[in-house]
Amino acid sequence: MLTIVITALVSVLGKELITWLVGLVKGTAAVSSARAKLKAIFSKANRAVMIDVLSILFYVGVLVNFALGESAPTRLEVLLIIGAVIALIVMAIALLIDIAKIVHARNSSP
Repeated sequence: MLTIVITALVSVLGKELITWLVGLVKGTAAVSSARAKLKAIFSKANRAVMIDVLSILFYVGVLVNFALGESAPTRLEVLLIIGAVIALIVMAIALLIDIAKIVHARNSSP
């Protein structure tokens, strides 16, 4: 059951991230100067998505660090792993919400 939930979350997250990236590329294609492209890429909404992605990468790095440890985890490390997993799930949901806001705003604007 947990595997199905994780797979669904990852697939939805991947799909929405690809949708956001395609929209970002389409949005910057019409802009001619490099400065305007950078301004469009680092807009307020896109920064929120980038921060979410960097946070997810951080928590994945924390989990990989614990997974590569050769000794048995201590109680503190187990608590940190649980906290990192919960934070990873929260950041994934926040990323989905931010991407949905961007896609909704892009589709509703003329």
